[in-house]
Amino acid sequence: MRRPWIMILLTVLTMAALPAVAGASVWSIEPSPNVAGSSGSWLTAVSCSGASCMAIGGYVSAIGQGDLAESFDGTEWTIVPMPSPAKDNILQSISCAGPNVCEAVGGTIGAGGAQRALAEGWNGETWVLQPTPLVGGADATVGLDGVSCTSPDSCEAVGGLTLPGVSAEEQPLVERWDGSTWTAQFVPNPKAENGSELNAVSCTAVDACTAGGTYYYADVASSVFAMRWNGTSWRMQAQPNLQGQSVNATDSVSCSGPATCTSVGSWTNDWQETLAENWDGVFWRIQLTPNPPTSVGSELISVSCVASGTCESVGNWSPSQTTGSALAEGYDGRWWTRQWTPTPGGATFSDLSGVDCLAAESCVAVGSYSTSSSADTLVENLSP
Repeated sequence: MRRPWIMILLTVLTMAALPAVAGASVWSIEPSPNVAGSSGSWLTAVSCSGASCMAIGGYVSAIGQGDLAESFDGTEWTIVPMPSPAKDNILQSISCAGPNVCEAVGGTIGAGGAQRALAEGWNGETWVLQPTPLVGGADATVGLDGVSCTSPDSCEAVGGLTLPGVSAEEQPLVERWDGSTWTAQFVPNPKAENGSELNAVSCTAVDACTAGGTYYYADVASSVFAMRWNGTSWRMQAQPNLQGQSVNATDSVSCSGPATCTSVGSWTNDWQETLAENWDGVFWRIQLTPNPPTSVGSELISVSCVASGTCESVGNWSPSQTTGSALAEGYDGRWWTRQWTPTPGGATFSDLSGVDCLAAESCVAVGSYSTSSSADTLVENLSP
């Protein structure tokens, strides 16, 4: 499964700050709380409905890695109690169908080290653990990386499944929420040398969802692909890849209509660079995205589109192997443009891993930043 946050937190504590770069838009930092007594807190994803938002992430304590949720009521961010079913949990994605209805998904590592899919539902008052199907049996490794809801009783979640055995290859996983139960759906398995998984999903209707995924080859190369849900079945869609079998990866996808979607991630040749592709209802096409001129590594981790010509994407970039900073880019229908993002005072590193927009230039992004002694939650707001 992607984004191992324990390792990320250990890394970010050593990273150094970067200078700000001017851009077309300016983001502002909003205060956000951290878990008291934790050695690190972070946010991975956010979903907004009207003036309210819910973000999810995690924190590290003396006993392991727990789940974190924070809500925004239009004025301030506050921590919302959230159950942590095991010693180590990873929440990856959230989707809210309304102010009081949200679904969050990820993975949990239980006794014996088996990783299972994790799903939690918000009912406006409490977060409730939801059973997920035992796909592949008790010894399988299962995790969910993305979720999208069009109503309280209609959500699609995607991820990966690895069966036990030396030669086992990861394969895509899709689960559907009907308001009361999660059920595994049949999904094509695009076999690759080292397997494949689905990393993100976006639905605009009960019968219109697009998921983005990654094939893995020979431990040193990967390619991106997409799948489309038409209400009856999941079908493969080809996506172009840069530089043949270099490392291409999809981290997020956002659809503003049944025939218009954008996926983002990264590709690597000599170094990692940003990647964005657009679906026009017939083909996926690569879009030109900027990279900071001194970057040796740039990645777009999350994208939110409110129309075919209006998208925001966030991630991070690095001028060296030991430094990094938050990255934001906006799409106006023709071009992706890099935007300036502020760095919290005293921070040695910042990263944005989730974004949600309600309108053009009205977005909330979440992530984390670190100082020399801790890692803390980060929330940034883009206003009209």
